[in-house]
Amino acid sequence: MRHVLAMALLLVLTTAGAADAIQKWALLVGINEYRVERWKLKGCVNDVLMTKQLLIDKFGFPEANVKTLLDEEATADRIRQSLEEWLIVKSKPEDIVYFHFSGHGAQMNDTDGDEADGKDEFLCPVDFNPGNGKTRVTDDQLKELFARIPTKNVTIVTDCCHSGTGTRDISLNRKRTIDSIDLEHFALAEEANENTRAVVMTPAVGSSPPPEALSSPPPGAEVQPPPAEDQKIAQIGIDTADRLQVHISGCRDDQTAADAWIKKDFFAGALTYYWIENLRKAPSNLTYRDLIERVRRDLKAKKYRQLPQVNGAADRPMFGTELPAIATVPFVVVNSVQDGQVTLGAGRAQNVTVGSVYAVFSALETTFQGKGLGKVKVTGVQATTSQATVMDGATVKVDYRAKKLLHNQELEKLKLLVEGGTTATQNAVKVALSQYSFIETVEPGKHFHQRLQLSQEATGIQATLTIDGVPGKPVMAPDAVALASSLNSQLESSYAINYLSTLSNDNSPFGVEVWANKASPGTRDLVVEELEDSGDEKYMQAKLGNILRFHFTAEEDCYLVMINVGTSGKVNVLFPNKLHPDGRVQGGVEYKTRSYKGDPDAQIPLTIKLDPKGKAGREFVQVIASKTPINFNALKGKMGSQFVTAMTSQLAVAGGSGSENLLPTDQWATDFIYIETHR
Repeated sequence: MRHVLAMALLLVLTTAGAADAIQKWALLVGINEYRVERWKLKGCVNDVLMTKQLLIDKFGFPEANVKTLLDEEATADRIRQSLEEWLIVKSKPEDIVYFHFSGHGAQMNDTDGDEADGKDEFLCPVDFNPGNGKTRVTDDQLKELFARIPTKNVTIVTDCCHSGTGTRDISLNRKRTIDSIDLEHFALAEEANENTRAVVMTPAVGSSPPPEALSSPPPGAEVQPPPAEDQKIAQIGIDTADRLQVHISGCRDDQTAADAWIKKDFFAGALTYYWIENLRKAPSNLTYRDLIERVRRDLKAKKYRQLPQVNGAADRPMFGTELPAIATVPFVVVNSVQDGQVTLGAGRAQNVTVGSVYAVFSALETTFQGKGLGKVKVTGVQATTSQATVMDGATVKVDYRAKKLLHNQELEKLKLLVEGGTTATQNAVKVALSQYSFIETVEPGKHFHQRLQLSQEATGIQATLTIDGVPGKPVMAPDAVALASSLNSQLESSYAINYLSTLSNDNSPFGVEVWANKASPGTRDLVVEELEDSGDEKYMQAKLGNILRFHFTAEEDCYLVMINVGTSGKVNVLFPNKLHPDGRVQGGVEYKTRSYKGDPDAQIPLTIKLDPKGKAGREFVQVIASKTPINFNALKGKMGSQFVTAMTSQLAVAGGSGSENLLPTDQWATDFIYIETHR
């Protein structure tokens, strides 16, 4: 009898313990299909799918505890109801709660005097109607709802415009915001009337702007100095009732957040994409402040101007505690297995490419040491899933984890949108450009990297290549064939920069970093103007006439090449040099350019002086480090497309098919910076 009572008591205690155990809850909202055509977005559902996959796979959220509201499900009533019934009712004081919203945000006049800027921000549900206040999810409503969540361990992510204090940008890159003119004058019945079209559409990096946004700066326009950016962690946001709650927003109140073209056929929120990318590699003790700074760095590297904000307890670790069994190596999970065919829970969003090879490990693996239990090779890729074939008869099971061994680096062509001039002129130029194997001309409405603006002149054809919204030097030629030849150097440079900036290694065996300082012209000893957090910069601005001093370091001994791609189309190999002809560098040593002959600390006799009479534009500097020697002679003096091919072949392993460039992830690492020059 005593044994029976003891067992009963143990059962009661075990049940109570299980009931009191920390649970993880998530509500994820993503809206692409707004009911008004011009408000529709492309990346919000992908945001939710990426977030859900990461929460389940890496952070152990039970799938049954992750609720999603997509498109038509995400009405104002359903969002408020789900916050109430899913997060407030279900969670307990020690639980972990995560809320994510991707969609449009907007502003209206503050009605209760609690906003310093006189504006209330709100989320725009799928049924949003400017004339119906009940279809707004306001920051005041969110404040009240989040205050009632029993646990204070709450993470809130809002990837939309005006989200600094509570609420996306509408382009083929669109902004996630609805303009105030729409709010004041728009009625659903007037949707088809083009005169009511007032949604701001500003193109961002990697985007094709809508037709009405295609007016370009006048030929010869110079890049202006960028506005000063407030790099502080602003204490703004949904005014959480408890500072342990943390709100991550896509931008400041006065900014817009990009619904961005990320890569081939894949859109996502710029904030969410780089947030997820950094979380995939994050250790369990990484703080919100550290994470958002990494996200800011990546956004700046890709030339997004939005500045994500964090409000609340920014210095505590993610999810408020160091979760056990967190892998810092990015991995993907096996979702299904049938007849040697595998479905992986990752796709373009996680940089999966056809031909890449993954080593498979058991479920819950965190260290990923050794060769694993077998290998799979990717045969098809979608936005957030992919298919693979089991190699060598290996045993692969559902929930196994896979680490990338060989990355198939795709040599994507430089996509040009040719416009202006007559149809006949455009067609002739397209035919002339087809001689370049690295160029692809695209039709209006498709994604493009750069625009080529044509105009018919009395003496021939004039063309201006626009790079990131800034027109390059106009080129004049008597006919299309001569024009294509004259544009060659600019096109070679653009192709190399576009390719090299996408060259990345998810599982690099060691870290490598490049950064720069700048000084004014005439400074004999280059007393450098140290950049804030200069060791973590991938994007900087410099005046024409500045002298740039580069630094790089690698965590381990390796062979390193440092290159500069300017506007000439030729890739300049800055390192190795006469002092280091084999390119061998020591791990943990900071290498830097020499400022003047008497500099006792310099190891590399090189600085770059930006021509004070030159043209404003873009410079690109990259370091690529490898465990194995690199044939540097094969790289020197190459034009952009030739250099890309030569560099890729240096890193690739033998054995791939003719169309594959299989790069072993355990052999190399890379880092780069953009330098935007202005007068």
